[in-house]
Amino acid sequence: VPTSPPTPVPTSPPTPVPTSPPTPVPTSPPTLAPFASPSPLLAGCNGLDAGDIMIILVNSDNPDVVALAALSDIPEGIDLYMTDNAWTGSSFRTNEGTKKLTVPSGGISAGTIFGYGDTDLYYGNDWVTESGSFALSASGDTVLLYCLSDANNYVHLAAFSYTGSWKSPGLIDSDYGTSSSALPSSLNSVGAITTDHFDNCRYDGIATGTKNTLQLEIENSNNWSKSNSQRFSISSSGSSFSIECIPVGNACTRSTDCCSSFCNGAHGCDAA
Repeated sequence: VPTSPPTPVPTSPPTPVPTSPPTPVPTSPPTLAPFASPSPLLAGCNGLDAGDIMIILVNSDNPDVVALAALSDIPEGIDLYMTDNAWTGSSFRTNEGTKKLTVPSGGISAGTIFGYGDTDLYYGNDWVTESGSFALSASGDTVLLYCLSDANNYVHLAAFSYTGSWKSPGLIDSDYGTSSSALPSSLNSVGAITTDHFDNCRYDGIATGTKNTLQLEIENSNNWSKSNSQRFSISSSGSSFSIECIPVGNACTRSTDCCSSFCNGAHGCDAA
């Protein structure tokens, strides 16, 4: 019986397994330092400016204590300088001392009370000596707080005099002695407190309001307790400020202070 050769079974070429192009791993945009936001003030100390930090307590009866209130967020990594050297109008004298605090990771949130010289204050023991000897005089002195811009210029943040009025700028250095100072011009409108001589002083006014309101209240020496015999205390864990946003149409310095979306210069806080 004749036989036919086996009929080959048709085969299809291997079906390629479809492959997708590699899925890119999503990346996030660079994270800004905490609290950093676009602002016309970014050139100075990453946005810090006069009155963003206010002095709220000074004890000159030993041991020295200075308490500060953050009225705006303070970015991490900023170096804050506190000095009892006199400001002459263009520079600081060097006959007294300066302390420095590097703001830690995460920054310092608006409303926080912190300071120097007391373990009840956040970062109370974290200040290091930058120069000289920082030692407040019980017979009267001044305290000035500042940071340095990227161009290494002074950005004055706050000032406190418990020796009476500020002296005029431009005097002979020796005229400032060890208890007086000129007031930096950038603090003429905000950030400075002046009181007659008392060894120890503490702000005891309201702790809730817009930044502008709180600045005015802190600057008013009538809202301070003062004594030549009693030291005052304040605790970071037991006290804080509550910063309310600034309503539309009111003066502002940065967008993060506004209840609306942005600060529009002379127009104040603008509606979103």
